[in-house]
Amino acid sequence: MKLYVNQGSTLGEIQKDFRDMYPYLKLEFYKRIQTGNQRASSRDKLQANYLPGKINTGRVYATIDISPQRSAGELENDILDTLGVCAQVFRRSGNIWIQTTDTDKWSLRLQNEEGRASYISISTGGAPPEEED
Repeated sequence: MKLYVNQGSTLGEIQKDFRDMYPYLKLEFYKRIQTGNQRASSRDKLQANYLPGKINTGRVYATIDISPQRSAGELENDILDTLGVCAQVFRRSGNIWIQTTDTDKWSLRLQNEEGRASYISISTGGAPPEEED
């Protein structure tokens, strides 16, 4: 499974493609790298219409591996290396989204399954959550 990114791709398009594959996870993008267990700050959050190609002009086209066995931390590192922006994976936990900083070594599959289980346990129907800000 791959995310395909070109110079005209917005962060919002990347987020949507990721959520299509992992409906109980989401990606957020930031101006700065989070270190250790530091939580991402909303004031550093990049907007959905941001074009990573603006700062990483050497790449016209890129692919990012989002295979289920890859960890959240590996994905975040790949996004930084490939797109030049900091990323944070969030997982659905009931009615809220939590940063996966404490579980960055978990696979994307496990993160998504945990998000699904926690969401379904408090909701009816088990449909994937709608995007909330």
